[in-house]
Amino acid sequence: MIESLDDPRLTPFIDVTKPDKRESPVRFVVEGENVVRRLLASDYKCESIVCAQRKAERIRPIVPEGVEFLVLEEKLVADLVGFKFHSGVMAMGLHRPMLEPAQLLDLPLPAGQVRSVILVLPEMNDPANLGTILRSAAALGVRGVLLGERCRDPFVRHTIRTSMGAIFNLPLAKSKSLTEDLRMLSDRHGVQTWATVLADDAVPLERANLGPSVALLLGSEAGLTDADVAACTGRVTIPMRRGTDSLNVAAAAAVFLYHFCQ
Repeated sequence: MIESLDDPRLTPFIDVTKPDKRESPVRFVVEGENVVRRLLASDYKCESIVCAQRKAERIRPIVPEGVEFLVLEEKLVADLVGFKFHSGVMAMGLHRPMLEPAQLLDLPLPAGQVRSVILVLPEMNDPANLGTILRSAAALGVRGVLLGERCRDPFVRHTIRTSMGAIFNLPLAKSKSLTEDLRMLSDRHGVQTWATVLADDAVPLERANLGPSVALLLGSEAGLTDADVAACTGRVTIPMRRGTDSLNVAAAAAVFLYHFCQ
């Protein structure tokens, strides 16, 4: 039983939960029992688990051999994480290298999928939107996700929690030059690259002529940049009704991905 936050075994959790340490190059924090279970079921390495005393007997049986299991007094839990901690379980995962963009094309298609769909996120900054989009991407069957050089770290606490752990089952690649990678996908591998836009002259989603291999670009909350759109081979839009001029990017992502992944 840990009775003080000065216990050195808690140092990695305290470091990562500090405001200036939320994007650690080595570790990431996972919160909530369901998300911790998904981390343990994935091929990401779990270093340690912190558990509130009230949940210790429930969690102890699922802790793998070699993973440090730390039980914390209830009064210390909120002080550790920085807010009222209802779930009672946290884990420390370790980062692994992301894939190179071209490697996404070598991955097997998800079960039941016929079309290869790569989701491209040039610049997604809101952690909740990013997590929700990744959850939809996993559920609807994308082959992998390509993160642009301006996209935020997807392994921050809020994003992992919002994804409900779906991030651990998604192949992720990181781009160093998205313009070059989009050209590589289209010119060398015949991938259709579609920019999602709000434009009357874009192809309505239901009329998009999708090939067997596509990449779907979703913009930030402000949309795609002109350069991102120009780098794509097509533009697609969701027709709007009743005076609505846009959708939240996470809601739009689910609509686009459902159509693209059929």
